[in-house]
Amino acid sequence: MVFAGGPTSHQPEMVLPVLVPTGSGRWARLAHFLNDRDTWHKIDLVRRPDPNRAGGWRYEMHLLVLNDGYHSPRVRDQLAAAPRDRVACVDVNVSNLSVTSRNHELTSLETTVVKVSEIERERLVREVLQRRRRQRSLDRSRRATNVAQYQKSKAQVRRDQRRAAHGLSEVTTLARGARRMRTKEKPIQAYRRDTLSKQYVHLRTIDAARARATSITKGQAAWAISRELIAIHGPHWIIEDCHLPTWSRSWGKAMAISAPGMVTCALAATSAELNGSFTKVSTATTALSSTCLCGAKVRKVLGERVHRCASCGLVGDRDLVSAALGTCVTPATTADEHDLVDSAIATALRQMIAIIGCEDTLVSQTQPLELGRHGSVQAARPDPMGPGCSRERPLRAPSTKGRGRPRLAKVARLRGLALRHPTG
Repeated sequence: MVFAGGPTSHQPEMVLPVLVPTGSGRWARLAHFLNDRDTWHKIDLVRRPDPNRAGGWRYEMHLLVLNDGYHSPRVRDQLAAAPRDRVACVDVNVSNLSVTSRNHELTSLETTVVKVSEIERERLVREVLQRRRRQRSLDRSRRATNVAQYQKSKAQVRRDQRRAAHGLSEVTTLARGARRMRTKEKPIQAYRRDTLSKQYVHLRTIDAARARATSITKGQAAWAISRELIAIHGPHWIIEDCHLPTWSRSWGKAMAISAPGMVTCALAATSAELNGSFTKVSTATTALSSTCLCGAKVRKVLGERVHRCASCGLVGDRDLVSAALGTCVTPATTADEHDLVDSAIATALRQMIAIIGCEDTLVSQTQPLELGRHGSVQAARPDPMGPGCSRERPLRAPSTKGRGRPRLAKVARLRGLALRHPTG
């Protein structure tokens, strides 16, 4: 690819090679985007940090194509087989997503719980520790190259006073105190004017590359989860209108691990692609968490995760029961109306659950469907203890390889979000 500045430019032309990705299943994707030149819109020359390249930057060309996105044949068949006669509701929680769907005839009830696997939690704990070590290394490097901009900590000052009282000289160590400030929030020297070592720049590039790889991987996992959910529950969805940024102020780390906002956004986009619906309903008028399917009010504190109704005797997971009630909500069509629960549909759904005897579907004792290496959802292996057993398979110990020098995280290495289907 040749970039020229035009007839009036005195700069030399920039010639960049084009690397076409190879591998099994890549040709159909390339042909989808590159076959029709009429859909090519523009080419942007961008750069992103790469610690493995000279200078710490990698130059790339981004081709913007004005056509639909690409789906593999397996994904197309999966989405085409999605049921169209079901209504699904997702109850968004900090650490999981609980999904319940019913058909229009009220003859079947399906539930799914999206959680973070224990193996992924252990891997994320190790990753947080590694990032803290990198941040400490960056802080020490900045302090060592800008000694005059930092002051000693209170402990270092007390140590120097004790040594001076005994006639000893001060210990020359790296200052661990705050930065020298001109005012309360303005340092004497701006951070952008600090002297940075080569090791500091290299470690900062590695940290940025790892954060970018983690973000891309979470996005791929969210799209895989959304496709799997739509293949099970259909393209018609109802969700509570929750303000997730408010939740992140209190549970930021937990939400960063599960990333419920990414999954719901992917659900909305995939539903629109299949001509489905994705409706947000108010939590004030529906009160899904404090209402039973029979209409009785069941007040629960935030730490109580089990729904127990004294009127009808329904016992189940709090989030799954709320999602089941959400499938009975009638969304408002005008500004004067409110989102309300259709009591007739909710009562019929409760009677159907009692007649069929599918209360076990509202209990979160589930079998896992974990994400594969490349973002695909794989079915769980059959339980060796036989059907009907609620005990899960023992988790495999995480690998301890590659714990040496920092390396770039591989994209799509995440095995985080896992689909869990109830037994029965």
